[in-house]
Amino acid sequence: MTERKYYEIYDKRYQKVYKAGREFWVYDYEKGESPTKEWQRVISGICETGYIAPPPAKLIDLGCGEGWTTLIWAEKGYKTTGVDISPFAIEKAKRLASSKSIPVEYLVGDITNLKEIENESFDIAFESASFQHMVYDKDRLKCFQEAFRILKQGAVLITRNSWSKHGFDGKIESKDDLKKFMQPTYERFGGTTYKDKYINAEGKVKEIKVDIIPARAKKKESTIKEFKK
Repeated sequence: MTERKYYEIYDKRYQKVYKAGREFWVYDYEKGESPTKEWQRVISGICETGYIAPPPAKLIDLGCGEGWTTLIWAEKGYKTTGVDISPFAIEKAKRLASSKSIPVEYLVGDITNLKEIENESFDIAFESASFQHMVYDKDRLKCFQEAFRILKQGAVLITRNSWSKHGFDGKIESKDDLKKFMQPTYERFGGTTYKDKYINAEGKVKEIKVDIIPARAKKKESTIKEFKK
């Protein structure tokens, strides 16, 4: 049996929240809405920079989850593909696109190894907070390598791969390294789960325990060096 990768916990978490009665995982409890409006502003701003090819250029959304950002790009006229490790999230993404009659291609795939995608297939690659959930050094490098492999010459990679002045620049190469890295987070939450609030179909506020996902931000200089590498 193939050993499950640490980031495949995403699929497990999607299963858990859907079983608890959530229609979608991405939901802003404080604002009472999905973050679609915020991302419409962000993506519109990216388009206005003039740095990316105009529609109908081919765009891939790496780690797309339930496809909210993928749909926004598609609505702007891009020929869009979304890929995510979670079959459950991709199924939701397909349903969401179908309900809005927006043509989007969705694939279940690992962004460290996009073997189903040919070299130089896309004009734009976009990711939002997916790379930072790849905490092993080798996995982070594979993400960048795969993104550049599937992009055409002169294409653009847009990444929301956060850095922090308190970021961790040390190596994470083993399960022991990962456990040490995550231990302060587990101590802060009192375990490997945290409580998440959501509003169900009847409009009632519910609470569910969900798994804490490893996330890693490096310091600014290290992040830039990682891109260059």
